[in-house]
Amino acid sequence: MNAQSQGNTVQFILDGENFFHEFRDQLAAVRASAPAQNTYVRLAYWEAEHSLRLDTPTTGPTLETALKAVADAGHRVELILWQPASIDRRMDANLSQAVFNTNQETIRRLNGYRDNRIQAYFEVYKGWIAGTSNHQKMAIFSIAGHLRVLVGGINLASFYWDDHHHTLAAPYAPHAGGDGRSCHDTAVLLEGPATLDVEREWLRRWNKQVYFTPGNQPKATLAQNAAAVNGATVNVLTTNSESWGGRSADIQALLMQKISRATRYVYLENYAFCDPSLVWALRTRLSQHRTLKVIVMLPHPGFGLQPFNYLARIAYAKLALTNCVAFRTANGGQVFRRDCQQWSISENVNAWSTGESMLSSVRNRWLESDSLSYRRPGDRAATTVPLADITSFDGGVRFYTPMRRGAGGLDQIYIHSKMALIDDQVAFVGTSNFSYRSMVYDGEISICVSDGPTVQNIRNTLFTHWGMNTANVQNNWDMEVRRFRTAGAHRVGVVSLDIGDFDRFPFQTADGVGGFRNDANNQQYRYMNYTFY
Repeated sequence: MNAQSQGNTVQFILDGENFFHEFRDQLAAVRASAPAQNTYVRLAYWEAEHSLRLDTPTTGPTLETALKAVADAGHRVELILWQPASIDRRMDANLSQAVFNTNQETIRRLNGYRDNRIQAYFEVYKGWIAGTSNHQKMAIFSIAGHLRVLVGGINLASFYWDDHHHTLAAPYAPHAGGDGRSCHDTAVLLEGPATLDVEREWLRRWNKQVYFTPGNQPKATLAQNAAAVNGATVNVLTTNSESWGGRSADIQALLMQKISRATRYVYLENYAFCDPSLVWALRTRLSQHRTLKVIVMLPHPGFGLQPFNYLARIAYAKLALTNCVAFRTANGGQVFRRDCQQWSISENVNAWSTGESMLSSVRNRWLESDSLSYRRPGDRAATTVPLADITSFDGGVRFYTPMRRGAGGLDQIYIHSKMALIDDQVAFVGTSNFSYRSMVYDGEISICVSDGPTVQNIRNTLFTHWGMNTANVQNNWDMEVRRFRTAGAHRVGVVSLDIGDFDRFPFQTADGVGGFRNDANNQQYRYMNYTFY
């Protein structure tokens, strides 16, 4: 789907506390309304905990009680939750099985409540390859047909509870053993005709059950009177690989198009950054506009997100080699670009990787032997360096990560958001990771906003959140990064990452040794998360 509409309002939402309060308040508005056929709540999530608290991490109504209160007031609640397939649960026993158990229990508690005022659909995503999921997250609130819609990276789960200053996470961060590192995420609240496009995607999913389980549920219908207001142009974009006739990769396609037109800056903030097409688009634009500022914000490598740490290292090298002054390797010394008459990156991107063929699931091997070839005057032949062997750069693109200043120094902030900003003219906010699998196989939804004032407001809100004074992103970003390191004026800020901070090998162990280990669990993990990213 790539559906464009004009006249939308877009409210940017930062982090779990703001999101869950907005979600709670929208539920309350529906609950307080008079019962009507076109007054309802429709949800679709990758994960939803029935016990999630909506006021604070430990107080207030739970998701279960809040949804039942809407039904008690006479309104319909329709819920879609992802059901990890049995092969996914076998291959990824920790994450997929845990999500299955959580979603199954939520459905058990809610489905059929109040004479079926609450109905739930436990949906299996039938993507092209095993290991994919329907990763969409959307909440639709209709009052007499007037829609408000939430779309973003935040699931209905306690993992995402954190406040604006990233101080609430200590007891509530399940990742890394609940060690207290914060969780950052983003979403948008939409009003206007774009809400109908989001609801069309929700309905496409809901109505699948009519065909797969005849007679199980009646087809839901679309709200009729979403109100248009003066405001922004919005594209509602999806990724989907459920069709045997081809797959939809509209998020990737539009993001690449917008990158190809960037002149000032591209800001990418994501859980992962390794989609080869996005890397190629950025490299191409950087080679055309050397002053383009590229900012890639990722979780700190210390979170151990394997194999994405390795994949990010290769992406880092590809971008930095486009505009760096020099690079170093562990045993090859320093190489200056000005001294080289040949300087070319060999990318092993198979043509199938961006095609529509089923063969793309087994032919795409774009990272394992990527390299730089350089030749200086007097060299008899070019020297080839695997990108993973590069240990540092002078100049060139840098990756970054957010930190909070605690009593013991700088603490890491876990990034789960999926967003991009380009030239203060375009913003993407949604559910899609910037990884290959997420861009071409998983079920995803993202909102693209094309409106200068709205995008500037998003950028100001986000960069202020990071303690960055960046009226001129191209010139001031790195100065602000250095200031956070030295001045200590902000509790939350940004630090730069070196390529050596990222893993040199897939599935790297703590001692720096890595490779493709042969035990069954790692072979399964490689199949799900490395071969298909």
